[in-house]
Amino acid sequence: MTLVTKNIVEWLITAAEWAYRLILLNLLWIAASLPIVTAFAATAAVFAVIRQWLRRKDPGPVMRPFWGFLRENVAASTLGGFALLCAGTIIALLYQAMVQVFSWTALVCLLPAYLIVITGLYLFPAMVHFELTPFGTLRTALLLGITHPLRTLFLLVVLGSFLVVLLLLPGLIPFLSISGGALLTLLIIYPILKKQGE
Repeated sequence: MTLVTKNIVEWLITAAEWAYRLILLNLLWIAASLPIVTAFAATAAVFAVIRQWLRRKDPGPVMRPFWGFLRENVAASTLGGFALLCAGTIIALLYQAMVQVFSWTALVCLLPAYLIVITGLYLFPAMVHFELTPFGTLRTALLLGITHPLRTLFLLVVLGSFLVVLLLLPGLIPFLSISGGALLTLLIIYPILKKQGE
């Protein structure tokens, strides 16, 4: 076997290992999210497992760390997730009410909506990287998004493209939707998290 062929085979094996672990992680997320109230904790566990992989530079075990992180983050992630969900719902309702009265006043809701989206993008990475209170995690997520506008814009473009791929290939949704999105998010955000301190 030539050196080039050997490198290609090694790369394919590594890619297959990552794909297997991402698929397994996504299936674990689905199983853990069946009681809807645990969806935020399961999402935090996905981010924590992938962060652990990125710190090690290789995909490690999946099941034991996932369930451990799920139990560890259940209170904070549920509280933070529901706070963000409530804020988003209030903004959406205000927007709907303002559009009914004066269409131009609906623009007032755009800034809070943008801030909620930014906070949502950085919430789970900040939650699993820093040991903060739920309010501290929300504040840190918002500050990270605001202070890194180009990275945030790039993340939105990448995740939007990933969503388009999932919509074009819906068979991938049960296997890569959450874990693939979390991997892409952490690949983009993890360097700034590392700068903030391990």
